[in-house]
Amino acid sequence: MTMECIRSAIAATLAGASLLSGSVSAATSDPPLLAAFKTFCMETQAVPDAVKAAVEAAGGVSPRPPAATDWPFHMTTQSWNLTLRGHRMMIGSGTMHTAASGRTPAMDSLDCDIHGGPDDEAGLAAVADWIGVPVSSRDGDELTYYEFVERDGRRVSVTEQDALRDLESGGFWTLVLIRFPSSASLQLVYSQESLDPR
Repeated sequence: MTMECIRSAIAATLAGASLLSGSVSAATSDPPLLAAFKTFCMETQAVPDAVKAAVEAAGGVSPRPPAATDWPFHMTTQSWNLTLRGHRMMIGSGTMHTAASGRTPAMDSLDCDIHGGPDDEAGLAAVADWIGVPVSSRDGDELTYYEFVERDGRRVSVTEQDALRDLESGGFWTLVLIRFPSSASLQLVYSQESLDPR
């Protein structure tokens, strides 16, 4: 139930998302999408201020001011356009707060997403290989979910049975790889139990 609630919240942010020559620390042999993921999402731990600093240092330009909404739950977001090794991307960062629902406690989440083009499919495969945990679930051919925690310097898969425990004991990551005919994108979300039950 906990993962189902998180996936529903992520799906809501995907549905509402109208929601790159940069200085990137990932290996130059990495496909651009993997390089962007490592630099802007993983190295920053998806913390919005850190994502903003990394993307802007790489030449990212925000096309609009940061935004916030309370529907369907409290979210903040900011995005940047960036060209990385000839690949145009949009990098997004934000926060979410969802209220308690059933056995799932209220949650606070950090979000980092990267929207690429149809030529970034190889980058999605490279991200899946690099993350190194099994697929948690699929939603058709478009969405592939990976849930994991970082323990002792490595990533460990989170099962549905462990999700509530991991959420309450510090949180866990959800990576969604998104494949559509016109784009290849990903979303990385870190979810943890909120101190605010509303």
